[in-house]
Amino acid sequence: MDVKHIKGTDNVIADCLSRAPIDADTIRLPLLQVNTVQQIRCPADRLQKLREGTTQDDTLALLKDVVQQGWPEKIQDLPPKLQPYWSFREQITIEDGLLLKQRRIIVPEAQQEEILQQLHRSHLGIVKCQQRARASVYWPKLNRQLQDTITNCRICLKYSTANCK
Repeated sequence: MDVKHIKGTDNVIADCLSRAPIDADTIRLPLLQVNTVQQIRCPADRLQKLREGTTQDDTLALLKDVVQQGWPEKIQDLPPKLQPYWSFREQITIEDGLLLKQRRIIVPEAQQEEILQQLHRSHLGIVKCQQRARASVYWPKLNRQLQDTITNCRICLKYSTANCK
């Protein structure tokens, strides 16, 4: 007789397995690695330039090695130039040669000034520029550098709402 045709026995197999005794010593969970592929809206030539900059930047090349080999147990065991990345180390991934902090590209130092100028090109102010940056790029002290760039911009100073009479 087929078990499926007996009324009320739909979960016979599941119930038997769920109540099977298990020794605590025998439970082994597999190590999982989850990779997400996200679409980065950026021209291909700029992405290639960022990839090359990442491999040429000493700090990011070292960060890439640490991400691939695993983070040390304590922040003190990390080289000083990588310590700013410690607090969000779980969020850093490598995707197609780029280092990402969640969905944001970690920009090599040589290209940071260019990216700052692109973020500020529309002269929207500190808050809007920081929002644009948070959507796409990251590097340590990015917010501070954006703030300095904007507060020293002649156009922003001229048209700032704080200067209204």
